[in-house]
Amino acid sequence: MNHNPEEHGIGARITRYSAILAVSGILCKMLLLVYTVLAVDILGKEQFGRIEYFIEMAIIFSVLIDFGLEQTVTREIARRRDELQRYLYPLLTFRLAASLFSAVFMTLVMRMLAQPGHTWLLLISSLTYLIVVMNIMLARAIVRSFELMAYEGLANIIDKIIHIGLAILVLYLLPSLPVIVLCYTAGSLAALAVYMYVILTRFGIRKTAYTLQDWIEWQKRAVPIGLSAACILLLHREDTAMVNWIRGDAETGLYRAPYRFLEGLFLFPQVIAISAYPVFSKLFHEKRPFQESAALLLRGLLLMSLPMAIGGLCVADEMMLWLTPELGAPGGFVFKLLLLSLPFIYANFLLGTILNAANRQHLNVRASAWGLFCNAFFNIPAIYYYGAYGASVVTVLTQGLYCILMLIYTRDFHVLQEWRRYASILFSCLLMYAALSWLDWPWYASILIGMIIYSASLTLTKGLTKTDINNLVRVAIKKSDS
Repeated sequence: MNHNPEEHGIGARITRYSAILAVSGILCKMLLLVYTVLAVDILGKEQFGRIEYFIEMAIIFSVLIDFGLEQTVTREIARRRDELQRYLYPLLTFRLAASLFSAVFMTLVMRMLAQPGHTWLLLISSLTYLIVVMNIMLARAIVRSFELMAYEGLANIIDKIIHIGLAILVLYLLPSLPVIVLCYTAGSLAALAVYMYVILTRFGIRKTAYTLQDWIEWQKRAVPIGLSAACILLLHREDTAMVNWIRGDAETGLYRAPYRFLEGLFLFPQVIAISAYPVFSKLFHEKRPFQESAALLLRGLLLMSLPMAIGGLCVADEMMLWLTPELGAPGGFVFKLLLLSLPFIYANFLLGTILNAANRQHLNVRASAWGLFCNAFFNIPAIYYYGAYGASVVTVLTQGLYCILMLIYTRDFHVLQEWRRYASILFSCLLMYAALSWLDWPWYASILIGMIIYSASLTLTKGLTKTDINNLVRVAIKKSDS
């Protein structure tokens, strides 16, 4: 296969940015998983589920009110960096006003849906988190548009160190739910300070005249991405709200604790999507190719996610019982079901990024809307009769549907290339699964031996060649094209 030399520079940039975010992300995910294990053990699944519900609702409202502005700002500023000062002050004031409005809106909705234990103090503490997160979204978009990923990695680490550090102290000294939620806010405030420091020191903020129409124009520009962002968010998050509304806090805890572990595995597609988005957007705007890089990234994501999904079926029960005994055997079963959605979710991160970067956000809206509709429709009976189990199965089905639709909409990019490599990946996964099922070792040993078997099989069947490894190393250390 011929490789476009220009695309090696693209790969270098995306790989380096991804590495920066991955390093910070690994630390953040580890801290978050430690907190999850301790929170479930100390609070129990009911109170843990209650906190997760309020945090998830804050995230849902933040994305619904943002309505695609974060991604739109990232894309547009990446294409017009010399015009930043024209837009910066109006955008910051717009976001502050929108965050205050979102707090009022969330208050009205949450009080209408309040259940026993959903107190005013818990709501107010979650509102502080909502306001800070909304302002982070805009500041982070500015930083991303200039490809300053090191600062985002730093902000992520500081956020989680402060959030988790304070939350663990509160868990042991004063296990109060509102105070624990305020720990989330404290971490987010620290992250916001990092982003604002970067903006102030690198670019400055000049007060510029603007009108209400300027706000409206930005939001109108964001509508197509906003529609897809809202659908994607609800596709990932509405399960938690529906489980809570239909089955209560305890069932929410049973669903959310394993989902937290699943989210820990989202690190790699997240950092690749974040790193690729401003790069792909700029290249598309300049009519430069990136299809080959997109295909390589997709194969790499499936190379990672398929073995985690298939091998995870052998270790999920024992691992979850060991880490979260409070959940019992149901926790492991929920995690096994959720793992089956992992390859679809990995692919979806990248495919959605390609569509948005290539100004095809309307197709992303169409695909995500179908996924969202099916998710809501099937979740009602699934959760009513089967609780967390039903929500997990529906997650797999709807993420799969969303993936298939986006593959159809990106078919002219030819992101699925070299089918022999995919056959090698699948064969290696099945061989690993057979070996782990036969060995029946402890879960931590099974993970290690599974990695060895999978890697060896992948190499022998040429799903991953020495040339691929050398290229990856070369791309990782090569200086990027400006």
